[in-house]
Amino acid sequence: MVTIKDVAIYAGVSASTVSRVVNDNPDISEATKKKVHNAMKKLDYTPNLAARSLSNPNAQSIGVVFPPMADKYQMSNPFYIGALASINRISQKKLYTVNTATGDSYEEILTSVKLLINRGQATRFIMLYSEQDDPVYDYLLDNDQQVTVIGSRKQPSDPVKTVDTDNHLLGVQSTEYLLERGHQTILFVTNSTEPILILDRFLGYQEAMFKHHVVAPPIFLLDTDEKAPLFINTLKELKPDAIIAVDDIFALHLMQAINETGLNIPEDLSLLSCNNSPFAQVIHPYLSSFDVNVAELGEMAVKQLVEPSMSNSILVPFKLIERESVIDRKKR
Repeated sequence: MVTIKDVAIYAGVSASTVSRVVNDNPDISEATKKKVHNAMKKLDYTPNLAARSLSNPNAQSIGVVFPPMADKYQMSNPFYIGALASINRISQKKLYTVNTATGDSYEEILTSVKLLINRGQATRFIMLYSEQDDPVYDYLLDNDQQVTVIGSRKQPSDPVKTVDTDNHLLGVQSTEYLLERGHQTILFVTNSTEPILILDRFLGYQEAMFKHHVVAPPIFLLDTDEKAPLFINTLKELKPDAIIAVDDIFALHLMQAINETGLNIPEDLSLLSCNNSPFAQVIHPYLSSFDVNVAELGEMAVKQLVEPSMSNSILVPFKLIERESVIDRKKR
């Protein structure tokens, strides 16, 4: 196992100098820092970041805040695991520790956040979600914490940094993609209206439908199993020829319900999803899904927190991955 002394010998400096470089001491010259970092890379040396945080009062750590996980869709959503993996990878390169705040409810998450702050285990935070009524967000702002949100500010004047997808544009483009392929009755279906991104996408959907002089049905909220019969009844009465789903996991549940009605995807009903997760290719027809670049969202969130030169508001581009769940009705 490589030690700090091995790095010191390789770099031709003292062990204390290596320690000061690891702790980003401003008194160390850039030339020496470069020499030590090169030695660390050559020897594949990773500092003990937890020990560094305890021994150095100026050490920095990031608290990653998850949304409430009582919901079965949230617990299995690969978006959060993908974002956390990216955050961990970039944080390690920046020599920051990462701790998480999780819970089944906002109250449990808030307790976890307070513990991280009181124990000195988080000096700044990344929130993996943004919702309308969130006491965790309010607490962090009220206590002057440095915060980056993967999502939107609740209010434009809120002193937080954001890394986001242009969800309004995504709503517009997903709708126009279906309209251009001959779909006319497009239903927007979600399992929650709390996330700000859902409302942004729905407004984009409405804008595109209005622009093309097509009637936009109301948003359909399928947030409990008890509403499944109502959803099936809506399919029979409204007879949509396309559905926009909030994400891939939810789209698979919709696919199951749609199949029970005897409708076939995409012959009878196209299904367009979002996140381009591994779930998009679990069963046929494979889902056409927007890739929101989860890894880059996580990477930019870390850089926003630790690099002062980064913009306070960053939009990460998205792209559509076309597969099997959408048909071009104009070619039929």
